[in-house]
Amino acid sequence: MMNHLFLLTILVAFLRISFNPNEDINASFQDTHSDSGLISLKYDSRELYCYVTCRGNDADRTGVIIVHEDWGLTDWIKSFSEQIAELGHLVIAPDFLSWQESGIESTEGFMNEDLARRSLMNIGHDQIIKDLDAAYHYLRNHSLCNGKVVVIGFAWGAGQVFDYMTGNPDLSAGFVFYGKPASDNKKLEKITAPVYGFYGEYDSRINSSILRTSRRMNKSGINFEPVIYEGGGHGFMRSGERPGANEGNIKARSAAWKRLKELLSIF
Repeated sequence: MMNHLFLLTILVAFLRISFNPNEDINASFQDTHSDSGLISLKYDSRELYCYVTCRGNDADRTGVIIVHEDWGLTDWIKSFSEQIAELGHLVIAPDFLSWQESGIESTEGFMNEDLARRSLMNIGHDQIIKDLDAAYHYLRNHSLCNGKVVVIGFAWGAGQVFDYMTGNPDLSAGFVFYGKPASDNKKLEKITAPVYGFYGEYDSRINSSILRTSRRMNKSGINFEPVIYEGGGHGFMRSGERPGANEGNIKARSAAWKRLKELLSIF
């Protein structure tokens, strides 16, 4: 079984399935329903690589977009995507660094995280939104999706979740981990779906934005539910999994994961 899954993963990675996100794409991942791999989404002149994963062939599952941190589509983001897929969801994690630099097709092509982060900061807002739209349409039109799509973001990615939700009223929910809206975001009031926040106790820079964000969103009738996890620092979901992780991050990660699973089961 493991050999079979490994071969499927390699096959998908080399096939790099392509499609127009505005067309019917139900068959794009039909031969890999029980595995994971890279796909290629194309729109305009853009080629966007994404990590896609699901388990089994059962339909009626929620689509989940994972928005990575400012380090790009790392092994940890892929691992977290697998954990979400194990819950029964159809998951896609776009690599926003796809062809961002000449000759570098994805995050893996960067020599180190600092170079990846530097490149990510140069990506235009419109491109990020279009990339998220491509991922959204992939899930929404997939034969296994129940029509509901939620989006999860970490740090830099959480900020992109806030931003994307202001322009896509069809999203079912947003989950933001230790991230905040851009300071110049004037559109938060346009969000229509609930937003659930996950913050670490020892992350004052990010936490200083929570009250302001809550007031703005709640004033507009938007359901924003932030929770601060005791002992957690910035990035506790990643740090809490590492060998030798401190007790605070481990406990924060465990509590946040439990809450995330419960919330995802609603959709």
